[in-house]
Amino acid sequence: NKTPLSISVSEVQVVTCPSDSDGIALVTTTDGVMPFIYAWSNSTDIDSLASDLPVGITYVSVTDQCGTVIDSVTMTGTTPLSISAQTTDVNCYGDSTGQILILASNGVTPYNYNWSNDTTVHDSIITGLMAGTYLVTVTDNCGSVTDTISLTQGDEIQFSADVTNATTNLDADGAIDLS
Repeated sequence: NKTPLSISVSEVQVVTCPSDSDGIALVTTTDGVMPFIYAWSNSTDIDSLASDLPVGITYVSVTDQCGTVIDSVTMTGTTPLSISAQTTDVNCYGDSTGQILILASNGVTPYNYNWSNDTTVHDSIITGLMAGTYLVTVTDNCGSVTDTISLTQGDEIQFSADVTNATTNLDADGAIDLS
């Protein structure tokens, strides 16, 4: 009596981008009677290695002379691109001292940065900014993420002066009251 066929399936390579079909899975056979016939649910491959798999569940059936065994593997994808912003608000009213640093993570490098206010800057940091709202789009090999970032500034210093002129040039009775 032959020992019945058993199989196990493992993910060898994650899918690069959510819309890609480049994941790789391997089915390992134990026991059974050769030859084995392989059939993958999401692949045209006909051997123990499937190299064109999308994200999600993939089934594989392996048939030997005694029957068929089916197992599955969940193919995962690269974690999607995400971004966060570190900001430095404007120091004084009307200044151009603000800056934004974009921290990109995950996705598939390289990253490309496009700023709404300056098409010549393609870096993760932009400086010399006034208070306002800025839009950045970060693109990787799988897609893009856009974020809106606001920089603030302190209030404009406002005052009024109440001037009392001196009686004469020689008198010290003049005053200025600021409020």
